[in-house]
Amino acid sequence: MAPNERTTLAATGLRPPLGAARDLPRGPGDDRTPPGLPAAGAPLLVEVAAMFDDTFSVDDLAAVLDEPVGALLAVAEEVLAAGTVVPRGEALAFRDERTRAEVYARIPEPLRGTLHREIGAVLLDRGGCDEAAAAQLIRGVRPGERAVLAELDAVCGQLTARSPAAAAELAQHALELTEDTDELRLPRAVAAVEALLAARRVREAVLLARKTLDPARASGGPAAQLRLILCTVQVMGGDPDTAAADAAADAA
Repeated sequence: MAPNERTTLAATGLRPPLGAARDLPRGPGDDRTPPGLPAAGAPLLVEVAAMFDDTFSVDDLAAVLDEPVGALLAVAEEVLAAGTVVPRGEALAFRDERTRAEVYARIPEPLRGTLHREIGAVLLDRGGCDEAAAAQLIRGVRPGERAVLAELDAVCGQLTARSPAAAAELAQHALELTEDTDELRLPRAVAAVEALLAARRVREAVLLARKTLDPARASGGPAAQLRLILCTVQVMGGDPDTAAADAAADAA
């Protein structure tokens, strides 16, 4: 992702600043410090690390926190010395999934969304891990967050050609979070169908297109696009008769 695109993500909420995360209210007695960890600097570092499903690096943590790597090295070494995080090849990981899950569970839900979106943007920037980035972005958006959903639309458009599987997952999730009455529902259905086709998930694409069109015989430009996609798939799949029948039904 180009630098100007990264700035756009930050401005619209997909990649919000994390400075405020340090000031979120915490519950009584909740210092977020797992047993054996040093108090200074470690809680936030460990919280960010817990958002990664598998391995992570100090570079990852620095990018998410918008800090220089050198500023995190001392704290990272202390966390390693405490045994909560361990080396795994050239990366780092929690010593076990239970420990990671316990840290994750203590993070307030609003902060989780912020961190997932931030990590998704960082992974997109890095390149080569689009599916992991998509998984993070999916976990970072909630119903009603229209600005964030709009940014997911833009990311899907960027990923469809280079990472259709990741684009398909993002597009389907954005569609699931879109109300039936939302004017963007049909355009998002088109994006999801196109991404599924690009990912060679033809059957799912056809089913989604039919499901989107059938309830109210949707009309308008996006609906016409879906019908054209269906006809094209049917013809290319060796079923021109069904394509013709569908086209006749639409015209009736």
